[in-house]
Amino acid sequence: MLKATIQHVVEMYHSDTMHDDDYLCGDQAWAHWLNWLQQVDRGVIQPTPVAPLGNRWCYTVLVRERQRAADWLHAQAEQYACVRESLLGAADAYQRVVDCCLAGIGDPASLCPASDRQAEWTSAQRNAQINRLTAAREQEAAAVRLLKSALVHFE
Repeated sequence: MLKATIQHVVEMYHSDTMHDDDYLCGDQAWAHWLNWLQQVDRGVIQPTPVAPLGNRWCYTVLVRERQRAADWLHAQAEQYACVRESLLGAADAYQRVVDCCLAGIGDPASLCPASDRQAEWTSAQRNAQINRLTAAREQEAAAVRLLKSALVHFE
């Protein structure tokens, strides 16, 4: 089961497919999100009234799920000695994703106001989020590289 889970994570991270004509996964999702934030900040696109809420939701889910990934990988590392170091390294990288996103703010909502407060969504907040997501994206890539390296031990 662990091997299949890791394979799925690696495949999704490298996928360039639009799933159900609705969403991207992995690095394509990171690229799309960052590009969207940059376009909003430059005034190239005007976000819909619910866009800040979607942004806030995605940011909050990112933090929560990467924390879960870090915790899960730590637990798996104790059970699979052959990939322990790779799993611990990936867990640490996922924890750094969380740390990048929350450093100095504690609550993701402080960077992403509710939809009824869209006018309060400042360029400084968007740029802070862009910087955090850029750093977090690098950590996620590191986690996936470590997970991919673990796959050879299952052959």
